[in-house]
Amino acid sequence: YAFEYQTSHDVTVKYTLKSTSSGSQTGELNLTRAGKTLCLPQPGSYEFVPQSCITFDAQSYSFDTSNPQPLKLNAQEFQLSGKVAIKKPKKETTRFTLESYAKVDIVETNYLGTDDESAEEKLSADLKYDSFDEKTSLYTYTYSITHKPLYEFEISVVRTNEAKTRQLLFNPTSQTVSINNACTTAETIKIVRGSLPKGSISPALKGVSISVSEEGSTEVLATAITGDDGSYEIGPLYPGKKYTYQASLEGYRFEQVADKLGSFKSVQLSTLNVNISDSKTKAPLGDVFLSLSNSQTGFK
Repeated sequence: YAFEYQTSHDVTVKYTLKSTSSGSQTGELNLTRAGKTLCLPQPGSYEFVPQSCITFDAQSYSFDTSNPQPLKLNAQEFQLSGKVAIKKPKKETTRFTLESYAKVDIVETNYLGTDDESAEEKLSADLKYDSFDEKTSLYTYTYSITHKPLYEFEISVVRTNEAKTRQLLFNPTSQTVSINNACTTAETIKIVRGSLPKGSISPALKGVSISVSEEGSTEVLATAITGDDGSYEIGPLYPGKKYTYQASLEGYRFEQVADKLGSFKSVQLSTLNVNISDSKTKAPLGDVFLSLSNSQTGFK
């Protein structure tokens, strides 16, 4: 018993033959974009359900051999999916429930079609625990959405619980992915547990801005502000790398404490008011360059 079909995309459908003498009968058929005639095992009323990452124009399709009509399947939306992986610490006894502390933001950034449509919707996807690999000690979490084709997205993991995730570093921090005319898988986001180094200002000074850069680079990786006691915590920072710390506050100069990276000695600067005038006329002079130096500290 043959039936004709048309489909916009290759898809496997699960069929159910209803009301047979032996009860319902099930099976699967592979439909291809080429479109052709396939054979059914026996006459009767069938229900076809697509098994795909693609969302078609109906959840199920009906076909009756007594009144055969061509089966037509048209794709409407496609799945965008990805994974997030984090290594299990050696001393961890219970699984880190990342799905409770973070989610994935998926933001439309560009419409790739020719129609007059805008790209501005902000979506989010929950993380779902997937598996644990004994060999790599990696926990894997998955996320997914379905969306119309011809859109470009920016994907990033965002924290929903800062205290539980402050130590975590995400690589990549964000990525650009597009859905064209097929389901898309994003690059796996790998999570590293970074360090949260502490430092201090002495004498204690509140409100000092602290910045950290990787040694040899001017790019600021993290910032912090000192508290009432002059201490701070900064990060997270990747382990095993060398970093440079900077401290700044108007009216102060800071000296790095030897052998204590991230700690500074604060020196309050004085204010000197200088009036420069003509020695004969006593008239004020402008545009005068004035240089001050201290031979003991090297300050200039």
